[in-house]
Amino acid sequence: MNGAAFRFEAVALSDVGLVRSANEDSFCTLPQYGVWAVADGMGGHARGEWASGAIVESLTHLDTSSTEFDDLLGAMATSIHTANARIHDEATATGSRMGSTVVALLLNGRRFGIVWAGDSRAYLLRGDQLHRLTKDHSQVQQMLDRGLLSEAEAQGHPMGHVLARAVG
Repeated sequence: MNGAAFRFEAVALSDVGLVRSANEDSFCTLPQYGVWAVADGMGGHARGEWASGAIVESLTHLDTSSTEFDDLLGAMATSIHTANARIHDEATATGSRMGSTVVALLLNGRRFGIVWAGDSRAYLLRGDQLHRLTKDHSQVQQMLDRGLLSEAEAQGHPMGHVLARAVG
């Protein structure tokens, strides 16, 4: 990371939650490069834990030959695209559907960037307020964006789990 403009502390923890019997989350902490990510395997599909692990594994091989912000952000996106191809190839080879959501953060100097797919979210905590930085890639969000649903109608919508974009 070039420049110490940010002070950060990182803790990574995952929980199975209340719906599933298996945890399909994976996370990546690379503070030496200013990179953190969470990948959430898609429950209800085959091998969600493998898909989320493939994303994290790809990020751990991030091209850090440049320390420039734009290059590192591009390398982070490339790593996720590489994981996407790998997951797609594995799904095709096994005849199964698999995928994962992801949200990845890059801190570099006085800048930060976020790359995401699906409904894994990034927030900024400023003072005592959380500010959502990402927009879900979901069918409900698309309906909200088109004015077909109100915020109240979107809460608890039966299609709230249906993604419009994911990795794999």
